[in-house]
Amino acid sequence: MAPLGRCNMNKCSVVLKVINASGISIKSVVKRKPRSSVRIRVNKDRVYETTTTDTDVPVWNKEFKIVGVQYDTILSFCLYDNGLVPPLSRQSLGSADRTVEELLKLQPEVGGITLPLTGGTSKALITISIKEESLTEGLDSSLQQTQRELEEAVHPPLSGSGLTVSQNLKVLVDSLENSKRILDAVAQLHPYLGVAVKLATSVYNIVKDQLDRDMSVLSLVDSMSTLHSFVSSLQALKNDFDLLTRLELVMKSILLQTVECLIYIERYRVHAFAESAEQGDTHPLDDLYDKALHSSLDRYWLKDYPKAYNAVLGVILAAKEPISVTVIDQFLEGPKGPRRASKVLSPLRNLLRYSNDHEPVHLLHLSFRDFISNPDRCDKRWFVDVIEHNRRLASRCMDVLRASFQTSASISQTSTSSETDANTYACTQWILHICDMTDCPTEFARFLQDWLEAYLINWLEAMSALGKARIISSLLEQLLAWVEASLIWTTLPANGDLRSLVYDGVRFSAFFSETIATGPSLVRPSALPFAPTESRLFKLFHHPKLPTIMGGYLPQWSPALRLFDQDTDVDSLAFSPDGRQIVSSGPQGAMFSDVSYVLRVWDVEAGTEAIPTNPLDERSFATFSPDGTQVWAASAKGTIYRVDTKTGYLLSEYHMHAPGEAPTEHNAGDLWTPFYDKQNPASKSTQDLFFGPSHQRSMSDPNTHSDNQPIAKYHDDLAQLQTSTYSYAKFTRAAFSHEGLWVVLGQQDGSLWLVDLQTRTMPYAPLQSAGLRDRQAATRMFHSIDFSPDDSWFASGSGDGMVYLWDRRTGNLHSKLAAHTSEVTVVKFISSNTLLSSAEDGSIIMWDLDQGLPSRTCTVPGISPDDGFEPLAFSSDGTKLAACLADGTLRILDVTTGEPLGLDLIGHFNPATAAAFSCDKEIPRLVSAAFRDPIHFWDLQKRSTYDWRIPRHHRPPHEVSFFSSGLRVISWRNVAPWQTKVWDAGSGREMKMSPYDARARLDSTNSTILSSSGEPVQLIADKDGEVVSSYMDHSSRLIAAADNRIEQNSENEDSENEDGESEDCEDGKVSKSKETQSPPLQFDIKTGVLSSCEGKEIWMLPKEYKARSYAIWRNYIVLGLWNCRVIVVYLPEDLVPGRVLQRRLRRGVHAVARWRAIDSSSGIDRTRLPSDIKNPFKL
Repeated sequence: MAPLGRCNMNKCSVVLKVINASGISIKSVVKRKPRSSVRIRVNKDRVYETTTTDTDVPVWNKEFKIVGVQYDTILSFCLYDNGLVPPLSRQSLGSADRTVEELLKLQPEVGGITLPLTGGTSKALITISIKEESLTEGLDSSLQQTQRELEEAVHPPLSGSGLTVSQNLKVLVDSLENSKRILDAVAQLHPYLGVAVKLATSVYNIVKDQLDRDMSVLSLVDSMSTLHSFVSSLQALKNDFDLLTRLELVMKSILLQTVECLIYIERYRVHAFAESAEQGDTHPLDDLYDKALHSSLDRYWLKDYPKAYNAVLGVILAAKEPISVTVIDQFLEGPKGPRRASKVLSPLRNLLRYSNDHEPVHLLHLSFRDFISNPDRCDKRWFVDVIEHNRRLASRCMDVLRASFQTSASISQTSTSSETDANTYACTQWILHICDMTDCPTEFARFLQDWLEAYLINWLEAMSALGKARIISSLLEQLLAWVEASLIWTTLPANGDLRSLVYDGVRFSAFFSETIATGPSLVRPSALPFAPTESRLFKLFHHPKLPTIMGGYLPQWSPALRLFDQDTDVDSLAFSPDGRQIVSSGPQGAMFSDVSYVLRVWDVEAGTEAIPTNPLDERSFATFSPDGTQVWAASAKGTIYRVDTKTGYLLSEYHMHAPGEAPTEHNAGDLWTPFYDKQNPASKSTQDLFFGPSHQRSMSDPNTHSDNQPIAKYHDDLAQLQTSTYSYAKFTRAAFSHEGLWVVLGQQDGSLWLVDLQTRTMPYAPLQSAGLRDRQAATRMFHSIDFSPDDSWFASGSGDGMVYLWDRRTGNLHSKLAAHTSEVTVVKFISSNTLLSSAEDGSIIMWDLDQGLPSRTCTVPGISPDDGFEPLAFSSDGTKLAACLADGTLRILDVTTGEPLGLDLIGHFNPATAAAFSCDKEIPRLVSAAFRDPIHFWDLQKRSTYDWRIPRHHRPPHEVSFFSSGLRVISWRNVAPWQTKVWDAGSGREMKMSPYDARARLDSTNSTILSSSGEPVQLIADKDGEVVSSYMDHSSRLIAAADNRIEQNSENEDSENEDGESEDCEDGKVSKSKETQSPPLQFDIKTGVLSSCEGKEIWMLPKEYKARSYAIWRNYIVLGLWNCRVIVVYLPEDLVPGRVLQRRLRRGVHAVARWRAIDSSSGIDRTRLPSDIKNPFKL
């Protein structure tokens, strides 16, 4: 419950009436009889519930007065049925969530609101009504009702009434529960002090006799009986445990309200608002808590109890979330066995809330924590040093995890049993405890570094098993910030860079969040091989017994922080103002059939969708409202959407009213009407517009309008324009005003449609500018329209290089800005009289709109027509421009000079269709998307100076294949752009062809590469490639295997006997079959799963990558990825089922090693760990 001092003048009071329910259908063999009720939850806090009815068509007509709600308060309605066996079971028939504002808008003058319920076992409906009251009226009526109920409850029973003590106490408990609900509502308001004093006095009078005695059930009931003049025997209550439990909970709630009322008085005394209140100590609660502690603990304060009290309360106060008594015992376990925290907490039940040892322990109120953690306010023996206990708990969490990891006690199954609670808490909270440490001794820093070097990968797997993979990167980011602020890594050994290891953990857990979330078994074999080979994480935890990418995937981290997977394409992207969410719009489903369009809002931190997907009717432009609470979208069909970013609820959806179509009763409220006028026919073309001279108008005075600047007029029959244009409107760009009151929709022909979203009409006919050029690339929604900061003007780019400046109020053309030579694809207002624009010719211009001239012009250097340069988005401060090239490369440019800011961003394989900058200037981020490519989330702050350009195709390779020897890999494309590449299978390096032939292919024996004319092509190895660890370069191993294969084939030909059997010359024995060349493996290109013929999963490609093509040779697989990379993955012998590769010597061949498949039942493992690889599991 919120403190009484909290004020919010926007709150109101409503009367909510639950009328009836219908459509109840329960299919259950254990159904006894219908017993339906409706529960109403206010902001997941206060709860109201109707009585139960014994009919399938229940009627309640129950009214509830709900005091202290806001218009955006969410009311949750849930229909239950508890007529099942066992009697205590309850079945949810569905629920519905609506805000108070939505319900008030839906309420008709007569009747009620019918709400469909979802998420339950039947398609039920409930009918309600709602009425708003004034705040004063609602408060007064609630308090009067509470007073009457309390007076009736505490009045002595009449003689001869026949009511027992138990029955009277049940009436009392019901009344107190109801009064608690009313007081909760009152406490959320900002009442006058008199109300608070009255409440505090009345509640305190009820509980004051309980402060000096234990909260045992019998004494509690006894005191309540005495207080309310109940004189009957208590023997009847001995077995009524349900009543006693409810009574205890109510008394604790009343005490909690007493504390909050006193806090209110204390808070407002310093502002002279409590003149009528009695003057007392600075902290009126201190005496209350001190008296309660003396009463509870004086008799126990002997021997070891003080030490145990400090240890147990220290864990409770330092814990980041309430933990159970059992977990406390696990954290305090010492050499003599676990402590019994329950013995320490039993006398403190009047200040704590928990029912048993397995339930979380809650403090009665946070003010109690403030009291015992402040040595100036409490007695020395009550004092608990939270800072010290936080440090201890941090170390203890790491010890608990270390013991679990060392004993292979995996947390692979998230159980609620007490044995795993300590591990679960330690996994999720140890970093938070470290970040709360105000200092860091060198010993702890060394311990932290040793722990991370040994168990970081184990912790990632444990978090995956617990279903907490999405928060790993957030936790590690907090740890990284703490490490950097503490400067503790400077005191550690040179070979142990703690900061770099934590940074690697942040990048690894963010980029591979989808793979880690899939399951703990994928962290090491799937994700870890793709980590940068020079990262501390890779060097510590990767070893030859794990799958290995030949040559490594990347040497250092790329600027791509995270990938957001989507189905096909993205038309529009935007950041929320706080940078925590991203909105994207685009198609989903198959590329050429069954395409639908959706709006998605992504959680940047978790990498998942933040709200349910909303359907759209076409490609759309989407952006956030300035406060981030809504997403606005405009589709190519002219439909306008507004979506709530918290709930995903569609707030409004306005469709364009097609001409000649009469609105129906159902859609009349959801249409906006285009401009329609059949007057003033003329003979000129619709493209012939007349604009008066406007270049002399000053942008500084937008209210000056002269008569010689008429509104743009069509000189053709406008009715004909509507017939041809309005019916087939196809918008390719859009922009919303800052307040969301206007939207401009632009068509391919250059026409601009301004829609007033308040009246849902067009104030004037579509404005006409030069059309946009036809594009062969993927369709998108362009950012070539933008509103001025005050929404008085809007600018639009055009296909002829012009920038048009329009007066939003009149539709007048203010000016045509000419300086670009090709289509302007992005414009942005920096201020009311400053505009930025950029075009496909590489020019970036800052315009002085008062003068109508460029104030600064620059051109991006090194741009040629073949590069396919296209500007995408300006940053919010107008200092950077994101542009893309035809091969998918992104380039961040300085708007002032046109020079690149850092290295290019390489990740897309198609030209980017959308990009957006975050609003955070200190931590700049970029999000981008391309056709059939995941959404990329880029770091623009900590970009490495390493040029991580790596060989790859211009487009994803259609085919990959091993040479017959296994030494080489060839990859190629079957259609334009034609391209063929050859790779060394052992090192992963590209091999150059001399001469190069884009259509070169392998011969029929897969041993020689031939040009398109049939001539052999010479291959030249790249000697300047990255130097990698020996176990990531299998060149010598593959050469030896190839040599022995040739030698074996030769011997087989010479030794074949009359029966056709080949001789195997090992130990003089003869084999009856030839050696199998490659293991029986199969790869599912859709799921990325490599499995045996029996269907056993062997390995999986990380979720962040998609394969376009593949080939398998023995226990090597080559993958052509959708990001245009070609990689060779080595699968260790232990992963291949049914056989293990073993080194052996053939007779007559001196010390030449080759690999041969044998049965795995022998258990032979010849794999050797390199001597320079440190065991990551040893501290």
